[in-house]
Amino acid sequence: MNRLLTESDREDLEAMIKGSTLNYLEFNNPLVKKAGHNYSDQYGKTSWSNLNALTVDELWKLRIICKDSWEMKDNALKEYGKEYFKNLLKHEHPNMKLGNTLTIGIQFLNEEGEVETTITEIIKKEEL
Repeated sequence: MNRLLTESDREDLEAMIKGSTLNYLEFNNPLVKKAGHNYSDQYGKTSWSNLNALTVDELWKLRIICKDSWEMKDNALKEYGKEYFKNLLKHEHPNMKLGNTLTIGIQFLNEEGEVETTITEIIKKEEL
């Protein structure tokens, strides 16, 4: 991964935050709320009404929250899949073995009902 080292002032940090999108899972983050985050479902736009209330350190933390909010480390789908798999295994019938791997997914459809995007997670029994 290439890294860029630069000095950033308050204006730069505010511009970076205003130019980023935030994953909905972070909407209730206290720092996000303090910054006056607002997202319009109708227009698909993010706005910030209170960035001036944040210190430079808080702006930096908010920038990192925005940037990292889209990383899919242990995401909700995988966590749900793990719990679902554990529950299935708990009730596994001797005549119906489930195997060692569960693939779970979500599909997003367009207006015509066609698959637009699919997100899948593979959960292995040894990960539980």
